[in-house]
Amino acid sequence: MKLASISIICLIFIFWSCSTQKDEEKTFTLGKYIYEDDSHVIHSNENCIKLLFGGDNNGKSNYAKHLVDTLNFVIPDINKFRVCSMCVNDEIYEKLLEISNRNDTIDIDFEQYRIDN
Repeated sequence: MKLASISIICLIFIFWSCSTQKDEEKTFTLGKYIYEDDSHVIHSNENCIKLLFGGDNNGKSNYAKHLVDTLNFVIPDINKFRVCSMCVNDEIYEKLLEISNRNDTIDIDFEQYRIDN
């Protein structure tokens, strides 16, 4: 009886912690950098599980994350633009498109206007 009770409590805790993590991942916003993995997938969170432990379709794991300053971010080919399904929601995706369009059409050194929080 004790073993069954402990098992049930453990399962409840596991399910609760998983749902809490998903809610937290949906609240990420863009900062100074976005992150690109070795498969050229864009992440908004440097601690994203798929960025840290993910890999490509052939089983090759990511070994590096590439920091991309949002002031220099431009999408070269929209048809090949891929984002992480865990840390990039619709709002962040649209913001990335907005940033890319701004950076592609304006030839100004934005670094001089950066406001660090």
